[in-house]
Amino acid sequence: MAISEKANTPIVRIGTVGSLIVTCYRSTPTADSLDDNERIQMALLEQFPKVATIAIAGPNTSLIRIDDKVRVRSVEMAKKFEGKVRGAAIVIATKGLSAVMARSFMTAYLLLSKQAWPMQTFPSIVAASHWLEKLPGNDVVVTAAELEAFERGE
Repeated sequence: MAISEKANTPIVRIGTVGSLIVTCYRSTPTADSLDDNERIQMALLEQFPKVATIAIAGPNTSLIRIDDKVRVRSVEMAKKFEGKVRGAAIVIATKGLSAVMARSFMTAYLLLSKQAWPMQTFPSIVAASHWLEKLPGNDVVVTAAELEAFERGE
């Protein structure tokens, strides 16, 4: 099943396949990029009782220096979609110390934010896709190669 593009901006490319939302960040998330994601998630929830998400942070994406408006908006969205998300995978696939710091930051954030659904960070798209496949209620089979191609803009 192919990933269908739903939004494509300089900040983010978002697509869906079945009940999975694929979000590829090209740079640091903004309130507008979260608005795009919310709109797409709302539309998908009209078709499915629950969705899963995978967010892929590109090499120019900082998840450590996120604007306060974006943090507040993220919390609002988490509350809005509580009980409607099967799970969320966050991929920080860059290498080096900055990637380790970003994954550590996201892990601490996830522990503190107490999400109502399973959420995990991964160093690769392959690892994230395997985890998503095993989520209870999963109805989507998408390969790591398909996710990687979508991230590249193909």
